[in-house]
Amino acid sequence: MRRIYLDHAGATLPSTTQMASIADSLASDVFRLGNPHSRHTSGQTTAAVIANARARTLSLLGATVNEYAVIFTNNTTDSLRILAESLEPHILKHSNEFTLFLHKQSHTSLQGIRSRIKAAKTVIIDQNDVSTISTSKHGLYLCTAMSNYCGKKVSPEDIKKTKQKCPNLLVCLDLAALVGTSEVNLQDYSNLDFAVLSFYKIFGYPTGLGALVIRKDVIERLELRPIGFAGGSVDGYVPETGEYRLKSDFEERFNMGTPNYQTINALRYGFDDIAGYGGMKAIQTHTFNIAKAAFTYLSKTTHANGAPIAVVYGWEKPSSTNQGPIVNFNLLRDDGSYVGYVEVEKMCDLFNIELRTGCFCNQGACNAYLNLSNNADSNQLIEKKCSDETDLIDGKPVGSVRISFGRTSTVEDLDGFKAMIETCFLTAPTAWKSPFTAKVIEALKYIGRLTDIFVYPVKSASALRTKRWKLTKSGLWLDRQWIIVTADGVVLTQKRAPALCGIGIQVKPETLILTDRYGHIEPLQLPIDHAHDQGNSISTKVCINDFSAISCGPKASAWLNQFEPATFPTGTQILRMTSDEAPNCDPSTAAQAQNFNNQADYLLITWASIREIANRVGLSAEVVRDRFRANFVIETGSNIPFEEDSFTGISINGIEFIVTDKCTRCQMVAIDQETGQKDPGVLLALRDARCGDKVTFGVYLRRVLKSDNNVDVEIHVGATVKIHKD
Repeated sequence: MRRIYLDHAGATLPSTTQMASIADSLASDVFRLGNPHSRHTSGQTTAAVIANARARTLSLLGATVNEYAVIFTNNTTDSLRILAESLEPHILKHSNEFTLFLHKQSHTSLQGIRSRIKAAKTVIIDQNDVSTISTSKHGLYLCTAMSNYCGKKVSPEDIKKTKQKCPNLLVCLDLAALVGTSEVNLQDYSNLDFAVLSFYKIFGYPTGLGALVIRKDVIERLELRPIGFAGGSVDGYVPETGEYRLKSDFEERFNMGTPNYQTINALRYGFDDIAGYGGMKAIQTHTFNIAKAAFTYLSKTTHANGAPIAVVYGWEKPSSTNQGPIVNFNLLRDDGSYVGYVEVEKMCDLFNIELRTGCFCNQGACNAYLNLSNNADSNQLIEKKCSDETDLIDGKPVGSVRISFGRTSTVEDLDGFKAMIETCFLTAPTAWKSPFTAKVIEALKYIGRLTDIFVYPVKSASALRTKRWKLTKSGLWLDRQWIIVTADGVVLTQKRAPALCGIGIQVKPETLILTDRYGHIEPLQLPIDHAHDQGNSISTKVCINDFSAISCGPKASAWLNQFEPATFPTGTQILRMTSDEAPNCDPSTAAQAQNFNNQADYLLITWASIREIANRVGLSAEVVRDRFRANFVIETGSNIPFEEDSFTGISINGIEFIVTDKCTRCQMVAIDQETGQKDPGVLLALRDARCGDKVTFGVYLRRVLKSDNNVDVEIHVGATVKIHKD
């Protein structure tokens, strides 16, 4: 399935032409580069490359080297840090009156710089109220040129008027979100003092390179200088006293060591690529037209009952002058309730669509558009963390969905996005209703039977189905004790490598046997006893927990390499959790969290819920059961789908478990456990069955350990299950 990339505001993509040019340059070594601080030919060539990159950067911004200086940095945030440090003497000189002006809806990096700028006063303004800035005193206005949240642009005319009426006010323009898809001319802002940007936002490659642009007459007037010195920034220094003399060239003063000249050299292919697309004006027109079509679709499309399918944030003045190619929205069900952005993410994954959700490092915009300020005292909102899965609180969104477009975007990308919306969200079947009477339900709802036990010794590999198994302090014996990781330490799951379901599991005395379920590779035998563990401890992360693990050695890695090419990345290896491992997690659960489970030691599902999904999707109940990869499957007496949502605990043959949470499902349930092929039917059916609620299926359990005497016990299929509810 074709990848559909809709996160260009997060990081745009390089073009294939651009990357081919970079590869050819590296391979053919058109010219040799060297340390620009050296006087040999390579050093001189490199110095010329850097000077040319500065000139082309300014040309992209409608400026010249006569007016502005360019300091290469790590990124926009680093540019702001350097600016704050170099302004420190000026701020101290006017410490009693210096005012910092910030947009309320600015990026986290701009908000964070407040701690470095020791202003006497900080004034937070709305993006709509730029013209209200008025001061005769000294200050700095950090201006967001375009909102990374919704694409709203600040008018250059407003900045120009502000500069004219506030002669002592310095203005720094944050171009990070704007410059990748909009034509920029610094002359439009009338003697702009500073600008900051990141090149990956423009070209996609290279990353780790930004720029601080400074008007030259400001350099002279404020006597800007770096804090300290380093190689390349001074003409000389006295070792005994620490006295030093900075270089006369301002840009060289900020060379804190050798510049990243190979990366700077790669910029020229980005500039060439922009020209190949017809220049930034053509890119602005292209990206805006696609974004406007997306905005029109989301704002005009309705459910069958006429209810809108989305609420779109921003876009008050839909023209390329006022609006960038970002569309921020939340989806709505046909009853007007919100769809959580986590659910949207999961459906997008089925369609190979990559977009961004949350607050996008812009809490001010999130609060304003989602009306979160009134909820500021909510404990849930205060406890919410960036990148967690809390998307709705009391039915109201605490984040949103953002799609954004770049020069490599196509109309086909938008068509794929629309197809996902129409398949997954435009129809809203009625949620499941119980046909049973209250009296029957009451009689049957506290009893069940354990029908299946599944163990997953290797995380994300196939299941081992058993009739009897031992429970330990850390869960089912051997459950998720091994993981498969890439050479970079990334834990592989079926979301990344669906072929993992082709690894079969057998357990024999003292040996774990991994097999190729398709019979092409000889089995691999791994010792179960920790006494055989060898090698150095390796740190890894599963979900939010950090673990230490031991490599199973080169033989295990070689076994993985026998699978078809590209099945597993080069350097992939099998790790075993160390015998004394206890991850850095909640102390209340640490004693039982000694495996590579994401969130809990046990997962329980019911046959009633399985059959409900199977009937909706047209698959056998057994196939659906396997998709949900539970440890325990039970048959309940009441036979009511999703009844497990109301469980507070269960008892299996007197062994007590408490329910810790519902299991929110991801795209892994879309993977056929026999073939490894992705089929969205099960996840879509679950979404429809759970209409108006989180996409959950099953509940997490934690065993109640009353004493060390009953730590290692056995459970078996057919055991009676007593169900506890409030």
